[in-house]
Amino acid sequence: MKLWSAISLEGVGVLRRFRRQLTIPVATSRGAALEIWVPALGAYAVNKASTFARRGDPKGGKDLLYLRDLMRSGSEVVDRIDSDLAEMARDLSDHSPVGFQIRDARNTLSLALTGSLRKLLPEAAGMLSEREPGLTPAAAEADIAGHLSDLLQLLDEYAG
Repeated sequence: MKLWSAISLEGVGVLRRFRRQLTIPVATSRGAALEIWVPALGAYAVNKASTFARRGDPKGGKDLLYLRDLMRSGSEVVDRIDSDLAEMARDLSDHSPVGFQIRDARNTLSLALTGSLRKLLPEAAGMLSEREPGLTPAAAEADIAGHLSDLLQLLDEYAG
């Protein structure tokens, strides 16, 4: 018998609260567009940065790679994450679930860069070097660490 496990969804409220509506131009029974709601990029980044450690190997490494990909996507994406975090930070108080999750994301990501969770970086680097032939695992790890450091700076700015 195979047992399944899942991480708790403590931060789902933040994902639901900070969201964006997207319009997809496809034919629907009600008209010519489909409107959907997705988490804001900043909320998604905070959620991933606060939950990757609970997913273990290799899923935690994959989550770090997702975060790296977001931060590598260009200034428009990074600026969107920054503005989302600024919006989220307006809700900060000592007992705010948003504030707690931003601080948790910052602390957990910091452990991946310089602490007990650093073991996940080689896992993520292996995935990146497979995806991008010619990139050595050492170069991939440096690339990931650099982009995650950029995200850590953003989180630190808004952690309160």
